[in-house]
Amino acid sequence: AVNDTVWWFPEKLSLGEHQLRLVKRTEASMGMAEFYGIYIGADNLLKRPVPLSERKILFVGNSITCGYGTEGKDKTERFRPSTENCEKSYATIIARAFNAQYQLASHSGLGMVRNYGDASSTSATPMPYYYERTVQRDTANDWAFAGWVPQAVVIYLCTNDFSTTPHPSQLQFETGYYNFIQVLRTKNGSSVEIFCMYNSPSYAIAKTYIDNVVSRCNGEGDSRVHSVDINHVFLPEEKSSDGHYNANGNIVVSNVLSAVMAPILGWSTDTSSPTAPGAVRDGAVAGADAGSTLSTTQLSANWDVSVDTESGISKYWYAIGTTPGGTGVAAWADNGTASTVTKTGITLTVGTTYYFSVKAQNGIGLIGLPANSNGQYAAVTPSTGTPPVVTIPEGIHAYPNPVDFSSNAATKFVISDTTGAKIEIYSTSGRLVRKLTAGAGSSTIDWNGKNEAGEKVSRGIYIYKITGNAGTSVTGKLVLKR
Repeated sequence: AVNDTVWWFPEKLSLGEHQLRLVKRTEASMGMAEFYGIYIGADNLLKRPVPLSERKILFVGNSITCGYGTEGKDKTERFRPSTENCEKSYATIIARAFNAQYQLASHSGLGMVRNYGDASSTSATPMPYYYERTVQRDTANDWAFAGWVPQAVVIYLCTNDFSTTPHPSQLQFETGYYNFIQVLRTKNGSSVEIFCMYNSPSYAIAKTYIDNVVSRCNGEGDSRVHSVDINHVFLPEEKSSDGHYNANGNIVVSNVLSAVMAPILGWSTDTSSPTAPGAVRDGAVAGADAGSTLSTTQLSANWDVSVDTESGISKYWYAIGTTPGGTGVAAWADNGTASTVTKTGITLTVGTTYYFSVKAQNGIGLIGLPANSNGQYAAVTPSTGTPPVVTIPEGIHAYPNPVDFSSNAATKFVISDTTGAKIEIYSTSGRLVRKLTAGAGSSTIDWNGKNEAGEKVSRGIYIYKITGNAGTSVTGKLVLKR
C-alpha cells in the first residue's frame, strides 16, 4: 500500500542473537500502525520469543499518560507529534521498573466526565466512553477483557475536567468516577488493585472529589481502591510542550506512584544500575582478546554480559577512543542487546592503540559503569612488496602497546639518541626484568617478551626506561596482554 514502510537492518546488526521491540510512540489520534511481519535472511533463524512477565498494569489517562510532549524543549513550546513518546511517560517507566506488561488506554484532552475546553460541565465522550473499544475510532465495544487481565489499574483523569470552565459539579464528577470504577471491577475482576491518582497542588478540588470516591468504595467493602497524591509543584525544568511533564517530570510521578504500588502489590522495583561488563575484549571472536588489527577502517569488540536481576538488560552502549574510556573515535552508540560489535567506516592510524568502552542499560533506563578493553594496536598490513614505512607519532616510545606476544613477535622501543641507548624493563614492584642495548645509529630495538633468563614474562604492566648515551632518558608503561 502507499503508506507501507519497510525497515532494513543489514548493516546495523552484527552476527548473533538480537531482540526486536516495536513501540508506537504516539496516541491513537495520530494514526494507526499495523505490523505485517518480519523478514530474515535465508541463513538466519527466528527464535521463540522470551516469555512475557506475568505482571500486568493498565493505565487509563489523558495526554500525560500518552507521553504528550515528553521530548519538547520547554513549557512554552507548542506540541508536535514528533515530541510525543509514550516510552518516557510515567506509565511505561513504572512498567519497566516492575518488569510488567502494560497497556495505555489514554487520549489527549479527555477527562473523566468532561473533556478539555467543552462548553458544558460534562461531555458526551469522555475517556470512559472509549474504554471498551479495541480501536478508538471503531464504534464496536469489542475488547476481549478475558484475554489480558491486569493485577493493577492506574487512573489519572481529572486534569482536563478542571483545567477550563465550566467545571463539573461534585455530584457529576464523583458519580462518573464511581461508575467507572464499577466498570473496571466488572471487566477485570474483584482482585485488581485500582490506584486513583491526582496532583493536589494543581487541582485541590480533584483531591477532595477523588478521595470521596475512594472512601465510598472502601466503605462499601472494596478495600482494593486507593488514592495516590503526587503532591508536587513541578519546576520549569520538569515541564515541556504546553506545560506538560517532560521526561524528568514523568520520573517524579513514577517515583511517587511506584512507592505506593509496590507494597500493595508485593512487587519490587528496580532502583539499581546494572553491573559493568565483566570483561571487554578487542576483536570479533567471542571470548577471545585480539592485541592488534590489520584493518584501517573498522574495529571489533566482544564482552561478557552485564547483570541486572530486577529489570534486566535492555541494551548496551559502546564508544571507541585512543585512551581507555575515550570517545574521540566513536561517540557512545546503541548496540541493542548484542554483546559483540563491529564499527565500520572509521579511519585508523597505523601505530595507534584503540580502546573500546562498553556500558549496560537496564529496563528502566538506568545505565551502569563502563568497562574498557585493554586496547588493540593498528598494525601494518603484511605485503609481499616493499614494506610500508611506519611513521611513529611524536611521544610514542614503545609500540605496539599494549602488546600481545602471541600475535606480535616483538615490541619495539624507539631510540631518539643517535649515539645509542640502553633500555631497562622493570616489573611494577621494581625488579629488573630485562636490559637491552641499542648501538649507535639505531632507531628502534626489539624486545621479545622474555626476561634475562630467556623465560617468557607474564601478562601485566611493566615499566620501561630508555636512557640515551648522551644522558637523555624517558620512562613509560608497557602493557603485556598475553
